[in-house]
Amino acid sequence: MRAEKLIGGLGGEKIRWTEVGVELGKVYVDLIGDVLLASGYVAYLGAVTISYRETLLHEWMSLCKEKQIPCSPVFKLSTVLGNPVTIRDWVIDGLPNDSFSVDNAIIISSSRRWPLLIDPQGQANKWIKVRNTYFCPRVLICLIS
Repeated sequence: MRAEKLIGGLGGEKIRWTEVGVELGKVYVDLIGDVLLASGYVAYLGAVTISYRETLLHEWMSLCKEKQIPCSPVFKLSTVLGNPVTIRDWVIDGLPNDSFSVDNAIIISSSRRWPLLIDPQGQANKWIKVRNTYFCPRVLICLIS
Protein backbone atom coordinates (compact mmCIF):
# COMPACT_ATOMS: atom_id res chain seq x y z
CA MET A 1 0.00 0.00 0.00
CA ARG A 2 2.71 2.49 0.99
CA ALA A 3 4.90 1.45 -1.90
CA GLU A 4 2.06 2.07 -4.33
CA LYS A 5 1.54 5.57 -2.91
CA LEU A 6 5.25 6.27 -3.15
CA ILE A 7 5.48 5.06 -6.74
CA GLY A 8 2.33 7.00 -7.64
CA GLY A 9 3.79 10.14 -6.09
CA LEU A 10 7.05 9.71 -7.96
CA GLY A 11 5.19 9.34 -11.25
CA GLY A 12 4.46 13.05 -11.26
CA GLU A 13 8.09 13.75 -10.43
CA LYS A 14 9.18 11.98 -13.63
CA ILE A 15 7.39 14.61 -15.70
CA ARG A 16 8.90 17.44 -13.67
CA TRP A 17 12.41 15.99 -13.84
CA THR A 18 12.06 15.51 -17.60
CA GLU A 19 11.14 19.18 -17.97
CA VAL A 20 14.05 20.20 -15.71
CA GLY A 21 16.40 18.05 -17.82
CA VAL A 22 15.26 19.73 -21.04
CA GLU A 23 15.73 23.17 -19.48
CA LEU A 24 19.20 22.27 -18.20
CA GLY A 25 20.10 21.08 -21.72
CA LYS A 26 19.20 24.52 -23.10
CA VAL A 27 21.22 26.25 -20.36
CA TYR A 28 24.17 23.94 -21.07
CA VAL A 29 24.19 24.83 -24.77
CA ASP A 30 24.08 28.58 -24.03
CA LEU A 31 26.67 28.38 -21.25
CA ILE A 32 29.70 29.26 -23.39
CA GLY A 33 28.23 32.51 -24.70
CA ASP A 34 26.68 33.44 -21.36
CA VAL A 35 30.01 33.05 -19.54
CA LEU A 36 31.74 35.05 -22.26
CA LEU A 37 29.20 37.85 -21.89
CA ALA A 38 29.39 37.71 -18.08
CA SER A 39 33.19 37.95 -18.21
CA GLY A 40 33.05 41.03 -20.40
CA TYR A 41 30.32 42.51 -18.21
CA VAL A 42 32.38 42.13 -15.03
CA ALA A 43 35.62 43.28 -16.66
CA TYR A 44 34.40 46.30 -18.62
CA LEU A 45 30.91 47.45 -17.65
CA GLY A 46 31.24 48.21 -13.94
CA ALA A 47 31.68 51.97 -14.11
CA VAL A 48 29.20 52.81 -16.87
CA THR A 49 25.52 53.69 -16.89
CA ILE A 50 22.78 51.14 -17.33
CA SER A 51 21.83 52.40 -20.79
CA TYR A 52 25.43 52.12 -22.00
CA ARG A 53 25.67 48.63 -20.46
CA GLU A 54 22.58 47.54 -22.36
CA THR A 55 23.86 49.02 -25.63
CA LEU A 56 27.21 47.23 -25.36
CA LEU A 57 25.57 44.01 -24.22
CA HIS A 58 23.30 43.99 -27.29
CA GLU A 59 26.33 44.58 -29.52
CA TRP A 60 28.19 41.73 -27.85
CA MET A 61 25.19 39.43 -28.20
CA SER A 62 24.99 40.30 -31.91
CA LEU A 63 28.68 39.47 -32.28
CA CYS A 64 28.11 36.14 -30.54
CA LYS A 65 25.33 35.29 -32.97
CA GLU A 66 27.46 36.44 -35.91
CA LYS A 67 30.35 34.22 -34.76
CA GLN A 68 27.88 31.38 -34.01
CA ILE A 69 28.61 31.36 -30.28
CA PRO A 70 25.44 30.16 -28.55
CA CYS A 71 24.09 32.43 -25.82
CA SER A 72 20.78 33.01 -24.09
CA PRO A 73 18.32 35.21 -26.00
CA VAL A 74 17.89 37.36 -22.87
CA PHE A 75 21.08 37.84 -20.85
CA LYS A 76 20.97 38.67 -17.15
CA LEU A 77 24.16 38.79 -15.11
CA SER A 78 22.26 37.66 -12.02
CA THR A 79 21.18 34.49 -13.84
CA VAL A 80 24.73 33.56 -14.88
CA LEU A 81 26.79 34.64 -11.85
CA GLY A 82 24.18 35.34 -9.19
CA ASN A 83 23.14 33.16 -6.31
CA PRO A 84 19.55 33.87 -5.19
CA VAL A 85 20.35 33.25 -1.51
CA THR A 86 23.34 35.61 -1.60
CA ILE A 87 21.34 38.26 -3.44
CA ARG A 88 18.60 38.00 -0.81
CA ASP A 89 21.22 38.48 1.92
CA TRP A 90 22.52 41.56 0.11
CA VAL A 91 19.02 43.03 -0.03
CA ILE A 92 18.59 42.35 3.69
CA ASP A 93 21.90 44.20 4.25
CA GLY A 94 20.50 47.28 2.49
CA LEU A 95 21.22 46.75 -1.21
CA PRO A 96 18.39 48.15 -3.36
CA ASN A 97 16.47 45.33 -5.04
CA ASP A 98 16.82 46.52 -8.65
CA SER A 99 18.76 44.81 -11.42
CA PHE A 100 21.37 47.59 -11.73
CA SER A 101 22.26 47.42 -8.02
CA VAL A 102 22.30 43.62 -8.00
CA ASP A 103 24.53 43.61 -11.09
CA ASN A 104 26.86 46.08 -9.39
CA ALA A 105 27.03 43.87 -6.30
CA ILE A 106 27.84 40.85 -8.47
CA ILE A 107 30.59 42.85 -10.17
CA ILE A 108 32.00 43.85 -6.78
CA SER A 109 31.94 40.30 -5.47
CA SER A 110 33.42 38.87 -8.69
CA SER A 111 36.23 41.41 -9.07
CA ARG A 112 39.77 40.72 -8.01
CA ARG A 113 40.69 44.37 -7.78
CA TRP A 114 39.03 47.39 -6.25
CA PRO A 115 35.94 48.35 -8.21
CA LEU A 116 35.09 51.96 -8.98
CA LEU A 117 31.67 52.88 -7.66
CA ILE A 118 29.90 56.03 -8.71
CA ASP A 119 27.27 56.36 -6.03
CA PRO A 120 25.51 59.73 -5.94
CA GLN A 121 22.77 58.54 -3.59
CA GLY A 122 25.10 56.76 -1.16
CA GLN A 123 23.23 53.43 -1.35
CA ALA A 124 26.26 51.35 -2.36
CA ASN A 125 28.37 53.09 0.28
CA LYS A 126 25.86 52.15 2.98
CA TRP A 127 25.56 48.56 1.72
CA ILE A 128 29.35 48.07 1.61
CA LYS A 129 29.72 49.38 5.15
CA VAL A 130 27.02 47.02 6.46
CA ARG A 131 28.27 44.05 4.45
CA ASN A 132 31.91 44.47 5.36
CA THR A 133 31.24 44.92 9.06
CA TYR A 134 30.96 41.11 9.10
CA PHE A 135 33.62 40.10 6.58
CA CYS A 136 36.26 42.81 6.37
CA PRO A 137 36.03 45.45 9.09
CA ARG A 138 38.90 47.56 7.69
CA VAL A 139 37.31 48.87 4.48
CA LEU A 140 38.56 52.18 3.18
CA ILE A 141 35.92 54.38 1.57
CA CYS A 142 37.10 57.59 -0.11
CA LEU A 143 34.57 60.33 -0.72
CA ILE A 144 35.15 63.11 -3.18
CA SER A 145 33.23 66.25 -2.29
